[in-house]
This record gives sequence, structure tokens and C-alpha cells, in this order.
Amino acid sequence: MPLTADDFRSLADQFSGLANSIVVFEEKNPQLSDSDFQAIDHMRKVALDQSDKFLIAAIQQTLKDLNAPLARISNATVKMNESLKNLNNIGKAISIASAGIQLGVAILSGQMPAITQAIGNLVDSSSGSGSGSSPGSEISS
Repeated sequence: MPLTADDFRSLADQFSGLANSIVVFEEKNPQLSDSDFQAIDHMRKVALDQSDKFLIAAIQQTLKDLNAPLARISNATVKMNESLKNLNNIGKAISIASAGIQLGVAILSGQMPAITQAIGNLVDSSSGSGSGSSPGSEISS
């Protein structure tokens, strides 16, 4: 059975925990010889490296899982960029940019419900953006 993005994230957390446990061990054992300290510290670095690799695998798996909604994400970000280019309303610009950032966070989380909601929020915030403005919210050039 192939590992899921959540499985990879869990493994990353476990190996990060291993690295933290090694740090605790090092702190509790100041009498370690230089060679012993170097050996155990090397293991800490390897555990952190493995944790990073599991995080990369989680992101890659998330991207594979995103193949279905990828067109929706692409359309939403294109719409976001076009809307931002035509705005002169700072409140609307912040709203759209915030929705775009939230989409990025959702994608990195790998949680499909959050991604779907973030896509909808981005589309909603980008819709009808035009160049209209409310009093006092124009960006002066």
C-alpha cells in the first residue's frame, strides 16, 4: 500500500522527534568524549535530513493528489493575478492577495477540503474585482 502525504508528514515528525531526542541525550550527557559527541551528533543531522526528505515526499505526494483540481487552481491563480493588475482598491487587493496566500498554505498542508475551500475563497475574492474603489481606499500613484 503506497504511503499518503499524511503518512510522509507523520514520518517527518517522527524523525524530527528523533533528532530532538538526540539533542536531549547530548545535553544530559556532557561527559561524552569528542568522538562520541561527533558520532551521536552526526546521527542527529541524519535524522533531520531524513525528516526533510519525508517532508519533500509529503509535498510531492500532495502535488500528485492535486492533479484533479490543478486546473481549478491554475484558473483561480490566473484570475487572481489579472484582478490584482486591474485594481486600485487597497482593501480588495489585500483580500485577493490574502486568499492567494491561503491557497498556498492549503496546498502545502495537503488537506483536500482546505484546498477546495481556499480555491473557492480565491475565486470569490477575485470575482467582480474590476477597478472599482470605495471612497478613501484608492491607491495614489
